[in-house]
Parts: sequence; structure tokens; C-alpha cells
Amino acid sequence: MDSLNVWIPIYSTQLQNLAGIEFSITYDPNILELDSENCFCNSQTCITSSCPLSISDSSILFFINTQTPGFIDGILISGLYTDIDGELLSLKFNIKGSVGDYSNISFSQLRINDIDFINNVSNGLVTIGNFGCMDSQACNYSSNATFDDGSCAYEFDCNDECGGGAIEDCLGICQGGALTDCNSECGGDAIIDECGDCDGNGIPQGLCDCEGTVPFVYCVDGDGDGLGNPNYTFEFCDLIENNEFPELVLNCNDIDDECISDEFDSCGVCGGSGPDSGTNCCPNTGLSISGNISDDCGMCGGNMFKEEDGFYPDGLCDCDGTPPINYCIDIDGDGDSDSDPFSSCSEPVLGDVFVGCETLNVANMKAVQYNLFSVYPNPFNPSVTIEYEIDKSNFIEMNILDLNGRYLQTLLNDVKAPGQHSFVWTPNKRLSSGVYLLEMKYNNQIFIEKINYIK
Repeated sequence: MDSLNVWIPIYSTQLQNLAGIEFSITYDPNILELDSENCFCNSQTCITSSCPLSISDSSILFFINTQTPGFIDGILISGLYTDIDGELLSLKFNIKGSVGDYSNISFSQLRINDIDFINNVSNGLVTIGNFGCMDSQACNYSSNATFDDGSCAYEFDCNDECGGGAIEDCLGICQGGALTDCNSECGGDAIIDECGDCDGNGIPQGLCDCEGTVPFVYCVDGDGDGLGNPNYTFEFCDLIENNEFPELVLNCNDIDDECISDEFDSCGVCGGSGPDSGTNCCPNTGLSISGNISDDCGMCGGNMFKEEDGFYPDGLCDCDGTPPINYCIDIDGDGDSDSDPFSSCSEPVLGDVFVGCETLNVANMKAVQYNLFSVYPNPFNPSVTIEYEIDKSNFIEMNILDLNGRYLQTLLNDVKAPGQHSFVWTPNKRLSSGVYLLEMKYNNQIFIEKINYIK
């Protein structure tokens, strides 16, 4: 070959008594281009300078069609049964592809003396004749067979097909799907598990294999001291490489995974210096090494304890030092205070009972009307019925106060469902006659009703 074209020879070895050859050749027209202008031969014109026959026999007729790129069809007919041993034909191709490109040149059809060589080749041998079973005892015996192809069969399947593969299932149905499970039950669903046990449960949960091997337990080492936190564990059936998960360790005995030294003072603080020398209290905690308890605000050694009247020391309402609010009571409804101020940490609803301790102009105030509860009879003796209605489930508290707002008795302190409710209150015999205040706390508000007790 040169850089522009290549010659492809076609050989035949020890081909005897040739009567005719019919062939079809395929190639990649993007890589190779047949010189078709110099390779065509029909009944009228024959130019074969690019596809010459290599045998000189005047009795041979040669026809070749190269009009379709990528395909070559040819017929060679010999009238004298020619013998060929060597080159039969050469084909000249122009090279279109680049370095590294390639194209297969192959026979898609080859018939010699009307024998199909493409479809009758087996292990390089071409066998001419009829294939089939030559055993007369076989159910598929063929009297026309000249070559035994090993296909003889002697039994019929359940579909009466000689040599067929159809079989009955365990229920006797031909080609049925019922199978016998490992418990020998036809149509059963028992299977052999991964441990080899019929209808078994396989590897037990939490184990690594059928032999009961337990996994390796790794813990997270958050502070890098080589000890892991036992509260953060992972299980592996195989030992892991140190560099695969460097934060995981097998030693899970870390006292505190955020304390590298694992050394704590008497307050339980990693690397701490212990309690305050003056109060003997641990910093930022309500703990005292000496046994002192924290106050209601969580301060070790503090004095913020809630008193019986509901206030903290100095009359404060909470641990943040919020002072109470002073209110007075308007008994006669003229808008002016009729009582000494009293303190409350809950803000009551200003209306016809509670007023500010300064003189108020009730004409300019819009009283908040609530039909929450009623009291009857009023005045009363010896008992009074208290009815109330709420629109949602909530905490209800009812108290009896004197006219100075001082707490006397709790009547109700519970969570109630929506709807109407009532109860009867009979005062203690020691309670003197007079006007009292019935206080109702509901939905973060306070409501007051005056009641008159007559002995």
C-alpha cells in the first residue's frame, strides 16, 4: 500500500471443481473508497483494472457491482469446473480516513457451487447435507437426515412434545408454577435463609454473622484524647482503618468528651478552680459544696424565696426585680378611690371596681363588659351560688378579698372545660358580715364582683 490507496487480495486454497461463486463484501465507506470507476463488469462492459481476477480462464464469466458505497456484489461462473489454489481476486481501495481509523472488510454472503458457506460454517468446517436425528428409535427421527446433529430425543414432555422441556409442577399442572419449598411443602413459601436454615431468621439482629460474632463498638472522640464518648457509638463488623474515621476510637471510657484533661473540680467543672471562697457556691450553678440550697431564683446562698402573699422579698413580683402595681377599689361606683392602695403583680381590668389610686374620671373611661359570671342571691345568707361561663378550656382561679384587696380565701383553682359552670360557697362562721370582693382570674385577666354577706 502507499499513502493514497491499498490493495486487498482474496485467496482460495485447494478449491476444486468450481462451478460458481456468489459473494457480497461490506466495508466502511467513511474510511475506504473503492475505485468503482475502474471496477464494474456487466453483460455489456467490463472494466476491472481496480478489481482484476487473478486466474486466466476464458471459460469464466465475471460480474461485479460496486455502485453502492460500502457494498460489493459479485458473481463468478466457470463452465469447466475450474480448480483454484491461490489468489482469486484483488480489490483496490482509496484511503479516506486518518491515522488510527480502521475498517473491517468482510463477507456478508458467500456461496460456492450454490452452497451457503456463511451459515454452514462450524469450527472452520463446512458440512454439506441435511442435518437431523438419524436414530430410528428416537421420537424425532428424520429419514431425510444425512448428518446426525445430536438432536435425538426419546421422550415426550407433558405437552406431548418430543424432546420438549415442559414438566409438571408439584401440583401435577403442566408448566405450572407451584414449587416444593425447603419444608417439602408443595406451594409453600419457606426458604433457606442466609445461615442455611430452612425457614430461619437469618443473621440475628445486632450480630455480624451466623456464628454470633458481635460487632466492634466505636465511640466518637470529640476532644482528641484517645477516649470516646460512650453516648455516641457506632458498630462495625470489621475493624476500620485509623485514617478512615480518625474521630472514632474503640476505648469508650471518656468521662467528658469535651474535657481533654478529664479532670474536674468539686463543682464538676472541667479544669475548674472549685467553689467561690466567700459563698462556697459553684459558679453559674445553684450548687453549694457546704450544703446550702439555691433560692427560688436559682441563686446559691440567695434570699429570693417566694413568701405566702405571693411576693418575693422587698415586695417584688419576680426574680428580675419587677415591682408590683398599686390599685385601689371604687366601692360606691363614683370613679374615686374608696380604699387604701393594694399591690398586685397581675394587672386587673379597670372598670367599676378596680381604679387607679388617683381620682379617676370614669365618664371618660370605657368599661370593659364581660358576662363571665353572676352571683345570687346578693346579699346572701348563709350561702351564695356562683355561676360562670368560659369559651375555651383554661385555668380558672376564684378568690375572696376584703375591700382593701387583701386575700382571704381561695374558692376555685383548677382547669375547666368550655361552657357554663356553677358552685355554692358557704362562708366560714368566723367571717363577719360585710361587703367582700369575688375575684376571678381567667385568660390572663382579673375580674371582680362585689358580694354582700349578711349574718
